[in-house]
Amino acid sequence: QATVSNEDGLSHLEDCEDGAYDFILMHAVIEHLEKEYVEQLLNTARRKLTDDGVISILTGNLANPLSNSIMFGDFDHKF
Repeated sequence: QATVSNEDGLSHLEDCEDGAYDFILMHAVIEHLEKEYVEQLLNTARRKLTDDGVISILTGNLANPLSNSIMFGDFDHKF
């Protein structure tokens, strides 16, 4: 069974018990967040995983010359 949530990730995770998740998916997410928020989010996500839980994080390779590296050359896409 999968539960999907579309809300502030940190707020959602803080409301959950530690060890509540077997799997957390964050694809194309962290590159849009402030660096300090990412650190809080990942630390909180780790606590919310079961002992053998997995977090899957996927982000684009901005160094790829075929990507939007000129537009998004900064970690948090700020100009």
